[in-house]
Amino acid sequence: MKNFWYYHKFHVLIAVVALAIVIASVVPAAKKDEADFCLGIVSSQYYDDEDIAALKEALSLIYGSADVRVYHLELGAEGQDSAVVSALDLDIIAKTSRAFLLEDWETFREVTGFEMSDPVPAEEMDCFKNTPFETLSYVSRLDC
Repeated sequence: MKNFWYYHKFHVLIAVVALAIVIASVVPAAKKDEADFCLGIVSSQYYDDEDIAALKEALSLIYGSADVRVYHLELGAEGQDSAVVSALDLDIIAKTSRAFLLEDWETFREVTGFEMSDPVPAEEMDCFKNTPFETLSYVSRLDC
């Protein structure tokens, strides 16, 4: 055993470092908590953090856990914030949000090619009544 360490110490040290790297990358991925429902809001209007938190809480009561992503932009307009547009594109491609609240659902469909249900006025849905979001239209994904 005395000679084992002399001949294999570099192999053992490399194995220990490799194991530490694997553990350091797997543990955070395993602990990642994804919401049961994700809603995207596409609107040119700004919303308070309190309103977003209240919406998350209302959706969490229905779906278990919820995440709300707000994309502040006016679809089809020139000079949009490219980071917001890219984030929305990624959301659509990755199918992160299962539904959207939209200010202009017809333009959204034209610009994104997004397959969606027929829009429902948010004011007709209980979780959006008497909130700043009731003027928007609710659509859900057909490809999820």
